[in-house]
Amino acid sequence: MHSQRIGLTIALLLGVNALILKGELSQALQPPISASILSKTSHSTQADQLFTQGMAQYRTNQFEEAIQSWRKALNLYRSLGNQRQELLTLIRLSVAYLGIGDPQAAIAHAQQSLSLAQELGDTFSQVQALGNLGIAHKALGKYAQALSVYEQALDSIHQLREETGSASNLDAMEAQVLHNLGNVYEVLGQYHQAIEVYQESILLTQDAGNGYTEAYALRHIGVVHAELGDYAKAIQFLEQSLAIAQASSDRLGIGYALNNLGAAYHALQKLEQAIAYYQQSLEIARTIQNRQLETDALGSLGLTYKDLGEYEQAIALLEESYAIAQHVGNPQAIGRALNNLGGVLLSAGRLADAEKQLRTAIDALESLRPNLVDTLNLSLFDTHVLTYNLLQQVLIARGKHEAALEISERGRARAFVELLSSRLSSYELLTIGDQTPTLEQIQRIARQQNATMVEYTLVPEEEFMFQGKLRGRAAELYIWVVKSTGEITFRQVDLEVEDLPLKDLVKVGRDAIGVRSRGGLELAFPEDSPDIAHLQTLHQLLIEPIADLLPTDPNDLVVFIPQEDLFLVPFPALKAANGQYLIQQHTLLTAPAIQLLDLTQKQWERVTANEKIGSDQASPKPLKGDDLLIVGNPTMPSIWVSREEPSRQLLALPGAEQEALAIAEFFDAQALTQSLATETTLKQRMPQARVIHLATHGLLEYGQPQTSGVQDVPGAIALAPSWEDDGLLTAAEIQQLSLNAELVVLSACDTGLGEITGDGVVGLSRSLFEAGAPSVIVSLWAVPDAPTAALMKEFYQQWQLGLDKAQALRQAMLNTMETHPEPRNWAAFTLLGETE
Repeated sequence: MHSQRIGLTIALLLGVNALILKGELSQALQPPISASILSKTSHSTQADQLFTQGMAQYRTNQFEEAIQSWRKALNLYRSLGNQRQELLTLIRLSVAYLGIGDPQAAIAHAQQSLSLAQELGDTFSQVQALGNLGIAHKALGKYAQALSVYEQALDSIHQLREETGSASNLDAMEAQVLHNLGNVYEVLGQYHQAIEVYQESILLTQDAGNGYTEAYALRHIGVVHAELGDYAKAIQFLEQSLAIAQASSDRLGIGYALNNLGAAYHALQKLEQAIAYYQQSLEIARTIQNRQLETDALGSLGLTYKDLGEYEQAIALLEESYAIAQHVGNPQAIGRALNNLGGVLLSAGRLADAEKQLRTAIDALESLRPNLVDTLNLSLFDTHVLTYNLLQQVLIARGKHEAALEISERGRARAFVELLSSRLSSYELLTIGDQTPTLEQIQRIARQQNATMVEYTLVPEEEFMFQGKLRGRAAELYIWVVKSTGEITFRQVDLEVEDLPLKDLVKVGRDAIGVRSRGGLELAFPEDSPDIAHLQTLHQLLIEPIADLLPTDPNDLVVFIPQEDLFLVPFPALKAANGQYLIQQHTLLTAPAIQLLDLTQKQWERVTANEKIGSDQASPKPLKGDDLLIVGNPTMPSIWVSREEPSRQLLALPGAEQEALAIAEFFDAQALTQSLATETTLKQRMPQARVIHLATHGLLEYGQPQTSGVQDVPGAIALAPSWEDDGLLTAAEIQQLSLNAELVVLSACDTGLGEITGDGVVGLSRSLFEAGAPSVIVSLWAVPDAPTAALMKEFYQQWQLGLDKAQALRQAMLNTMETHPEPRNWAAFTLLGETE
């Protein structure tokens, strides 16, 4: 079942792509043309008349006519050597080219104006040129360049403040740059950061009394709330924006506010209201000759007619939208237009055409990601996941099951794959080329790992796909099983027969196992036996359809590749009809993508290369005490609770201290406990350790402003604070380390959790892989002290007896199960990455 709401999401996103046609900031910001500049010659008079004529044409949205006037004026000013007027004309031309949707021409003129402004030492004009250049880069999908020039513009504004002490004019200028910056964050999926920047721009705008920029920021805040699924709040902000735009006769602002209001009502399935708003927006777009708004409105209308079942009309509108997007040359708009078109073609039963358009859409969207830093690459990729999902639906409908697996792999953990590939290339262990996964590569990895791979894709109900995430229930489940021989089998599961949505089944199943606490401020575990009915239901849905394809030898490896909420499934604790838990039948591993297993194996080869006894020796040297970094129950730091409450110290974990001491005794090593386990000490010692074991609190909420007071990469590890640090080893700080450990064990609560994205779980485990670890053991819920200590000691004993990490973890679970039979006591931990 394909997603009807896929198109809606894209309509909303297209609405945020409004170019700032007042890119010259505002007329009030322009310095007056000095009377001394006016030439006494007829050529000078003619040039000034043409410039003034262009201004009048621009104000009435006659952009093409304004361009003709300003181009003639530019030639005359150049022949006269009037660099000041040449500069102003170049700035105007770049704005006008943005107005007609020609970002390439806008870049050419913005770069010329920037060079001339620098030559003249005109910082004010440099800011204007940089602003226009950023808008044009963003229109072409060059987000890294856009962010860079906006930062340069803000630096120049701060320089002007120091030089002139001016306030109001610079406030308006900074507000303009800030909401341009917010627009880039928005397209990249950095929604909370975008809202923060827009709100900052509104404060500056209100101080400067600039209604245009206030309306723009309000409109974009409304769109972001729509992206986050809060349509009532979105409509509230969009109506405010519309009122201000109407009061100032800003027709472009009116057009975009109408289009976005239509999208919000569309999301609420109020189709008649949506069509009325879209048609008004389209009429304005054609009147003012704005091609970007025109393609947005056409695409939005097309999706509405799709919802009405009028496919031919929808296709015609979407093809027209695509043609304009292609002419403008914006890859993001092209990708979205083709995504929308592919969805309608699927609904109309034109599967071959749908496949063609969606493949082209993916190519266009993937062209946007090069040169972005990981966090931006990740969030941008998350906005594109829905297109990969839709193409899988088309391919399955066509019976192309193996081709659909390729797209499934291509549509998950791409930013993570690119990140690790880049790191490995720096060690000359990998040549970065085309990272697109192929069927042959998938089969090779399965043979190389000697494992059975199980990859899941959730297919949403038609009304519940938004921004690549499931806001409601999944309708179907796709499952591919790739055997260690390379043989591939596809199975399909109907999820609509269940009373509870799959995501609710996962939540209820986890709740039955154990209660997770908030960041170590309180710990609570149920005293009664867990209700395992939901664990049995999850086994029926996730395992039974493929049970005949799984290996019969319990020592053979089974690798699960989850998606969305399936990352939270306690796979070891899933219970079959015969009463056996899954861990009793199979050795398990989890990965966000099959392709990542190839990369983590190369990580393992790197970190063990210097630990081999000889050139003919395949295994690393045995572990000795100095090879291990073991931490248990540090003196706990205090953490932010809320704006209304003081910071509170995390609870001590005496059981974790006993765990660390027992493991240290087994290896004849020294454990760091209490005040010795400082964040500074760990940062110094982690790069040299072969095994890192951290028995402390994991802080899932760190990095979320509403719960930690900090905006950062999700996740932190609690350590002892000192005068040099705060005692929180954050995921962002881990990313900066260079680890050489074969294994990192996070024996703490919720260390395997984080922000669930289309790229997998973004949190502590991802940061450890980025830092160089090939294998990580993490937990999926709050773990009780005594059973965890027993399980961990048992794991190390089994590993040192010669089992690989996955087999050792399985055996540790089985042994712990004998004395602590309830799943919450032994099923929390999962191995990620390399098993050796």
